[in-house]
Amino acid sequence: MEIRQFNYFMTVTKLGSFTQDSEELRISQSALSKTIMSLEIELGMELMCFLY
Repeated sequence: MEIRQFNYFMTVTKLGSFTQDSEELRISQSALSKTIMSLEIELGMELMCFLY
């Protein structure tokens, strides 16, 4: 796990929106999603569960 991945994950849990988070982190929403997905794969578990 990279510190960058952890920081992105913590921002997502704080704000709860990939759109807001990507704006705050100044990265694209797709880059943020890919980073979180790679972290989930590395850890072998789902980290984000969105209820609609």
